[in-house]
Amino acid sequence: MNITFLGTPVTPETTANEFTIGLSLFNFVAVFFYAAACVLFAIYFKHNVFLYAAGAIGLVGGCLKGIWKFIMAIERRNVWFLFAQMRVTLPISMTLFVIGFIYVFIRHGFKNTIKPFLDWKVIVSLVLGIGFLIAMIISTSIEDLTSWRGTFIEEATNGGAQLFVFIASLILLLKKNKEVKEEPQNIDK
Repeated sequence: MNITFLGTPVTPETTANEFTIGLSLFNFVAVFFYAAACVLFAIYFKHNVFLYAAGAIGLVGGCLKGIWKFIMAIERRNVWFLFAQMRVTLPISMTLFVIGFIYVFIRHGFKNTIKPFLDWKVIVSLVLGIGFLIAMIISTSIEDLTSWRGTFIEEATNGGAQLFVFIASLILLLKKNKEVKEEPQNIDK
């Protein structure tokens, strides 16, 4: 069986001799920021179950991918299941993420859903996140992801993309909490 890993063919016999423990641990940065962003968006949009599920499945799939890289770094052994599972878990996670936002659009309407995203700090964070994502897609189609350099570029750009999406979700949630605290409290005595 041959699976392409963002442009690099990977088979059960593939080993990445340049993987390091540090690079394998670096993988968890993007995983954490993606899962955290999903949870913050879920909370922001009134506990959207699709976004919670996207974060949970993304966390599991990303951690298994990180464990795969960790084993490759230490033992130079390819545990095929740990690699191949991300071809299932990560697309499911991203699909649930999209479904979660479609649900929000249907439930709250396009205008009410988009309005909070028009804050300049959120826009800048999302543009930077998309920029890093585009850089990751371009670089991974050029680089050999079994090399140290290719893996570092993939992890750095993916981590940057997820970091800025996380920042955008955090800004939205903090802004919402601030607005709730500033609303006049109607307390009957």
